[in-house]
Amino acid sequence: MRIEPGFAPYTELLETGDAMTVTPDGVALVVVHPVGGMPSKESLSAAKRYGPYSRPVAFQVTALNGGCTVVQSAIVAPLWVEGWDDLRFPAQGINPAGAANAPAVDDTLTDYPGTLLFSGSQENVIAGIAQLPHAWKAGSAIKPHIHWSKPVGSASAVSWVLYYRILGSPGDAHGALIGPLAGTLVAGDMTTADQMLLTRFDPIDLTGQKESTCLSWQIRRLGDTDADNGAARLFEFDLHYQSDKGGTVDEFPA
Repeated sequence: MRIEPGFAPYTELLETGDAMTVTPDGVALVVVHPVGGMPSKESLSAAKRYGPYSRPVAFQVTALNGGCTVVQSAIVAPLWVEGWDDLRFPAQGINPAGAANAPAVDDTLTDYPGTLLFSGSQENVIAGIAQLPHAWKAGSAIKPHIHWSKPVGSASAVSWVLYYRILGSPGDAHGALIGPLAGTLVAGDMTTADQMLLTRFDPIDLTGQKESTCLSWQIRRLGDTDADNGAARLFEFDLHYQSDKGGTVDEFPA
């Protein structure tokens, strides 16, 4: 389809997996707008492909200065391979200053500076907010876990628990606080000092939630009641999530 300046916006309904290629006559100033997303004014000097898109979308093109040709095409190659990734909260990125019952920050340069030391005699807490990526497979469960170690190895159990609250998207009512979810050690040997250990919590059900949804979380070490009187070192809290696309068509998923 040929588009010239002064023409009404050209709209094409793209099916799932379709793309739109805009080829300028030399140089063209155009506005491209996948409806539901944000319009973009661009100066094109060569052909540019928009998409493919993960769902049907109305795609508008307006020529402001210089003509162009637009061609719809179906992309038959696989668009995305579904897989897992980490939404990461490294210990050094969590600032417990002023938090209730905050763990200590390791400042010994010959140890693991910046990591967090959870007491063996009191309950320590860290907390934060997670926002799911636009690439997240909407509605799928996420799997929380922590990477940690014992400065002094022993067989005594360390009790980690998780609390969370689903905050949702703009306009949603916040959910109830859920927890405690007890952690389960799934990898590593606690009797070996400074060995990396992996503790997993039950998956978080996000059925009905949209991409970019938010939740609040807390990790607590129950040092006042668990069997180990020594410190436990936290390296990182992670949320494993599934992705099934490169992102969303809409800047703010609705």
